[in-house]
Amino acid sequence: MFPELTSEYFESVGITVDQPKDGHRYGGESIELANFCCVGGDVVELGSGCGVISLILAAGNHQHSIVAVEIQETLHNIALKNVEQNNLSKIVTCVNADFRTYARRHPSSADVVVSNPPFYALNSGRMSKNILRANARHEVHGTIDDLIVAAKLLLRPKGKLFLVFLKSRQYELLKSAEKNHFKISRMSEMNAKPYFLVELETLSS
Repeated sequence: MFPELTSEYFESVGITVDQPKDGHRYGGESIELANFCCVGGDVVELGSGCGVISLILAAGNHQHSIVAVEIQETLHNIALKNVEQNNLSKIVTCVNADFRTYARRHPSSADVVVSNPPFYALNSGRMSKNILRANARHEVHGTIDDLIVAAKLLLRPKGKLFLVFLKSRQYELLKSAEKNHFKISRMSEMNAKPYFLVELETLSS
């Protein structure tokens, strides 16, 4: 049983994406992250929500496989629906799991990891009473450090990690990246927007 949904058509890649009318809804940063990514080989998206990033990547380049990992069952089920209605099931596999558990069970399985993680720490700001929105905006199911550790586990040598994150937490993210043996390959500060995009590459441990 789905909540009430709305649909958006992406003419540039020819896909339709459904998402909840209320609760968590993807924002412009997800689209910008998808456009920022350079993907190939085996791709894993961590915290995929309704699957919009994975769908855009799959529709734009059929020469890779994508695993979309989402812990919230409602959003996972919507992602499954989106994959099926866009005929992308041969490229995108949806997994309902905690990204930390998934990474431990699938080490060195990806060439690229992509994520638009929750922007806010648990102890910051007002948490929404809507469960879908709260889990998407706050680090209920893992911190940014947990995500970078998971990405490191998943990635093969010279693997790439693409992220969008708050500028006010940029130092925190980059320190975690350095600690986990990533280097910055590319960054976009996105002008007046509150978030930035970054491409990280694994280094030898």
